[in-house]
Amino acid sequence: MRQSFDADRIPGYRAEERMEAVLRFRRMWGRYRRPDDVNQLLKQFPRVSIQNGLMLDYLSLGGKGASWIWPYARQAKVRQSAEIPEPLASVPRDRLAGMRGSDQALPLEVESLYRFLEYEQSPLGLFEYAVFVQELWAVKAEAQAAEWLDLKPLFVKYRFDSILRTEARRIVRITRPKTFDPMSRPAPEGGGEVSFLAFQGGPWKRIHTLHLKVDPKGWVRMRAGDVLASLTA
Repeated sequence: MRQSFDADRIPGYRAEERMEAVLRFRRMWGRYRRPDDVNQLLKQFPRVSIQNGLMLDYLSLGGKGASWIWPYARQAKVRQSAEIPEPLASVPRDRLAGMRGSDQALPLEVESLYRFLEYEQSPLGLFEYAVFVQELWAVKAEAQAAEWLDLKPLFVKYRFDSILRTEARRIVRITRPKTFDPMSRPAPEGGGEVSFLAFQGGPWKRIHTLHLKVDPKGWVRMRAGDVLASLTA
């Protein structure tokens, strides 16, 4: 039976459970060595998986204070010290380092990672996949991924109210939302869009709707939507 592709609300408590697991894992990340770290991260998302016989691994790129990883899929039985699989092996490291976040990198990301990832074809599966991909590229890349790591998702009312209480003196304007539940919109051709409320710290200081667009080929792009509350510096 063909599933409906209408927008669906994800119960806030379900999204909260996933994000709490992610935050706990962030605190424990340093206990794991490569490649156990990224494979343990994957386990925090029960509706996301990698094809049988494969596992996640990554290249470490960038310099001191600006390091980040390029995740990829490889045979689980191959030793970590084995050669990097194609097509990554053909691209010089300095060129890879300059491709982060660019459209030029997308075909290589698809061939080395996304085509091996799978997720449950449901609103919750799409939500987990979108968050997993963002987290995979962000963790171990603090200087390069502050826009994601500084976010505080507001999946439930008490999280929203907590920010308002904490930041009350700095709030310039506020619009209360009708719902706090994340929205997930799977697309018939694959992929779709996930959106939820988030407080963004750092230099942004705002509560806004965050949109994660999942391409049918697997990559995820983030953009900010409507601002519900602005804060002074």
